[in-house]
Amino acid sequence: MGSAGQARREWVAAGRAIGGGLRGIVGIVGDTHDAVARRVESLLPPTAAPVMAVERSIAAGVNAVVGVAHEAVPAALGLAAGALAPTDAPPPCATPVGRALLPVANAFWGDHLEDRHAPLAIPTAVRIAGSDLAVHDHAAVAAALPDATEHVVVFVHGLLADERWWELPMDESGATYLSRLRDEHDLTGLAVRYNSGRRISHNGAELARLLESLVVTWPVPLASLAIVGHSMGGLVARSAAHQANELGHAWVRRLRALVTLGSPHLGAPLERGAHVADRALRVLPESAPVGRPLATRSVGIKDLRYGAILDADWLGHDPDELLRDRCTPAPPLPHVAHHWVATTLTREPGHRVGHVLGDGLVRTTSARGVGRRRSIGLPADAGAELGGVHHLRQVHHPGVYDHLAAWLAPAAGGGAAV
Repeated sequence: MGSAGQARREWVAAGRAIGGGLRGIVGIVGDTHDAVARRVESLLPPTAAPVMAVERSIAAGVNAVVGVAHEAVPAALGLAAGALAPTDAPPPCATPVGRALLPVANAFWGDHLEDRHAPLAIPTAVRIAGSDLAVHDHAAVAAALPDATEHVVVFVHGLLADERWWELPMDESGATYLSRLRDEHDLTGLAVRYNSGRRISHNGAELARLLESLVVTWPVPLASLAIVGHSMGGLVARSAAHQANELGHAWVRRLRALVTLGSPHLGAPLERGAHVADRALRVLPESAPVGRPLATRSVGIKDLRYGAILDADWLGHDPDELLRDRCTPAPPLPHVAHHWVATTLTREPGHRVGHVLGDGLVRTTSARGVGRRRSIGLPADAGAELGGVHHLRQVHHPGVYDHLAAWLAPAAGGGAAV
């Protein structure tokens, strides 16, 4: 489908998604009002029951009308915008505003978008100059990458992000991880985009399939492959490697190194806190509707509770179970050099406060993959701890780059291909 057709589909999907969201907000207000009214009624004498019933009935009717209107108007506007948009106009998701909002929407509701508003769900893809690379087409890959080298590094972003995060400069020179690895070590860097609201195991499977196609269509003989994943991206990379190894994919035999930057291998405290808040809000009828948006956060975010990277980590388990780690062991592949970076807000990585706060989102123990109750088996001497670096800075920090260069340069060796 051409650009005009894609634009129409995105406008229609955006209108319906916005309408559904607004109706949900109206529903929260209505349900909260009803719960409060019932609480008030329980405190009044029985003679007040008929009056309160009438009041609730009127409120419910008004709420229903308002909800339908809030859903219908954006949906109609989306249809109109899709029909009236110029044929040469870019799709909404390709505009600056759309590109800024799309990763955020996918992070929080990516699984819902995939099920109900598919045109707004980000597909897993290698991105070149703002477009998806047709990895199944040898000619397309060769044309897009005329200077492809025999050593490839794939960069996988984290939650709320997209491939453009790897374009952030490290300093005033404007250099990025990808550009410096190319200039200094002849490594071809590729940035992958994916829907971070989906299951991490599903994104891992998608990444594994994408890399399997890429090694077949790569323009020159491929000597080695490495993956760098930031935050959730490191979990997606581990999931992809584990699943590819189980399935006997060709690309995983070329995988030489896997580096995770601030990845919550043992889970993220923020998601565990959100889970506890979700359960607490459900206790009272008056607070349950207010907590509904929290309860409907994406399954990708919920996977961060304990770092679930495989289907077995969540299949058959109650998603509302309170704080019980059921993640299965997924040890590093023996032929791959696994490295990790953990950072702290404090200048001294070993500071007690830094140990507690970590990088602001992920604690150092989780980034290293070693806790009191579980370890994912990352070598303790194959990582680096940096102080004074917050979570988001890990994708464009000179100190982090120095470690990447040391680990990823072809001369560094790493695990041997099998």
